[in-house]
Amino acid sequence: MIRTHWSSYPLLRALLWLSAGIYCGDGVTVPAEVYYPPLFLALIMFAWTDRLRGISYRKISLLRGFSMGLFFISLGMLLSHSHRGTNSPEHLSHELLTISHWQGRVIRFPEQRERHERAIVEVLNLKSEGVWKSANGNVQVYFPLDTMAGSKVQYGDIFLFEDAPIPVKGPQNPEEFDYARYLSRQNVFHQYFTNDVNYLATGEQRVNLFIDLAYSLRAYYSNSLEKHMITAESLAIAKALLLGIKDGLDHDLKEAFSAAGAMHILAVSGLHVGIIFLVLRK
Repeated sequence: MIRTHWSSYPLLRALLWLSAGIYCGDGVTVPAEVYYPPLFLALIMFAWTDRLRGISYRKISLLRGFSMGLFFISLGMLLSHSHRGTNSPEHLSHELLTISHWQGRVIRFPEQRERHERAIVEVLNLKSEGVWKSANGNVQVYFPLDTMAGSKVQYGDIFLFEDAPIPVKGPQNPEEFDYARYLSRQNVFHQYFTNDVNYLATGEQRVNLFIDLAYSLRAYYSNSLEKHMITAESLAIAKALLLGIKDGLDHDLKEAFSAAGAMHILAVSGLHVGIIFLVLRK
């Protein structure tokens, strides 16, 4: 029987402890200061092992392993805490009951649905109790398809919204997909539904030029596919495979792929398809 000597893989052990800390810290809302004492205690314990005398090497190794495990687990939980947007003192959730207006910027390529298109909007500032203040947080906003006389929402667009966003609801039935938890993994905890009068486009700001370029190329090739594809189904499949745009995949098409056991094909990225094309071309 082959035995694994974990002492030969210190980086792997640290990674496992760190991963465990990140997983355990997900959703925990205690203050960040709670994690500092175990971090310092672990470092003190590790340094203290060098001064121990009259103790077997095995016990010292166990003590060092415990101290490093405590350190990396606590560090992972602290990293998870810092990543969660609602733990920021300027997060919009702390002003949710008093928000009358808020301003945000589209930070992802909008997804088109049958009656609307949705986009993740980063909160820039908000008006609470008559005072504008800086704020942060992400909101999933649903825009009507005829936004701004038929034009689509673009990455970097800035909008002014009236009234506060609402929290994303969790599952209402047993065994139902937890969409709220899915969005929370992306630091999205609120949603907002627009109509004809509760929002206004105020400008644009392209923060990341690389993302802007990627989205521009994506839109360009999407328009090119629309000109050359004959049927709606072939267009939807081509966009899903080549560009990762799954907006045109209706329920029947997804069911057909699922029944054929080929649903995983739609998850293939355009990069993978490009590599396969280059290999077959040679």
